[in-house]
Amino acid sequence: MVPEHTLASIYSTYLRVYFPATDDHADFHHFWLRHNCPCFNGCRHPQTGERIIDSTQIPLSVTPKQVVKSEDGVEGIAIEWDDGHASTYSFAFLNEYAYARNRQATPLPVSDTSKVEVDFQEYLEQYPPTQEDISAGHPLSAEGFKAYHKAIAERFKLHGAVVIRNRGLDTEQIIHDFIAEDKEVISSHFGRIEDLRTDNKTNSNTDQLGYTNHGVDLHTDLPYMEEAPGIQFLQCITPATEGGDSYLVNSVQSALYLRNELDRHAFDLLASIPIQFDRKQAKYQKSLRTPIIELTPGSTLEEPTIRKIRYSYFTMAPHQTSFELMEEWYRAYNRFSSFVRQPENQLRFSLKSGDLVLYNNYQMLHARTGFSGPRHFRGVYLNIDDFLAHVDA
Repeated sequence: MVPEHTLASIYSTYLRVYFPATDDHADFHHFWLRHNCPCFNGCRHPQTGERIIDSTQIPLSVTPKQVVKSEDGVEGIAIEWDDGHASTYSFAFLNEYAYARNRQATPLPVSDTSKVEVDFQEYLEQYPPTQEDISAGHPLSAEGFKAYHKAIAERFKLHGAVVIRNRGLDTEQIIHDFIAEDKEVISSHFGRIEDLRTDNKTNSNTDQLGYTNHGVDLHTDLPYMEEAPGIQFLQCITPATEGGDSYLVNSVQSALYLRNELDRHAFDLLASIPIQFDRKQAKYQKSLRTPIIELTPGSTLEEPTIRKIRYSYFTMAPHQTSFELMEEWYRAYNRFSSFVRQPENQLRFSLKSGDLVLYNNYQMLHARTGFSGPRHFRGVYLNIDDFLAHVDA
């Protein structure tokens, strides 16, 4: 039950109205309410009651400044709009035209980094290794690993990422925090393990942004591969002198928010119109044509389940589609891109030496800011099934 005196809640694009003496609510777009204002002060003809304002005369961005209880004998709400207009709506009217009764809003992507953090040092202090563990190369006791893995699995399954503090610099040991001893990392055309540094001497095909000090904005890795690795972790060996901060955004949650809260048509276009991802380097070339949003087999646009997101502005080839769809597709792409690029929808953090971030490459977009100084990160790809079998056993 909503608190007794709560009439409505204002959200970015809609108003949630709570009907008195019930558990019901209904959501109404601000624009819909403004267009359907029943007043005789410019919206309805005072003699015939017909509408005299067209929707083109109202900005789509119109927003309530405040919502209060109606005081003119009508049981309902009064809205003061940001365009200076005033409207009164009866609960009877709102109840009759409630096109989104008891709708459950789609939540925004998580942006609180503390929700995805795990401090390895805390587990080391609580679950120190025995001499036998040390001899076997295990940094925690068996009980400690169980608790550590549980924390990782919970954060990964809920949010798609985990930031691990104070894990150390032994990359090979860390790999087997996440996969069993008889499993191996996934090599790419860069090599088995990437040394992401401007003076790289260990990897192949380093003619790409990751090996420069330039900022690299949000993307998924290897979108031009039919089955890209499902997991990547980035381990900080040496932080930058200045800059080089990391940020992530949950692209699957963002896509669902786009569909359910902002622009259903944009979602449908991004899930149905293929684009070309094209990696062209001096000694490597690979391409794939596929939609940005990939639905699971059997899923439909009416009831979508997202399998993965592919998103990479720097490997996206010149888009080709029909003339009549080109602008529509770009509007959809820009709507999605603008949303994920808003800092309030992102997890933003810095990594120091010995920290790492691990994320679902099918779900999370990752990025870093430009930097100066000898920044050195290591990048490792893992099979998602191997990872889950190990940490979520």
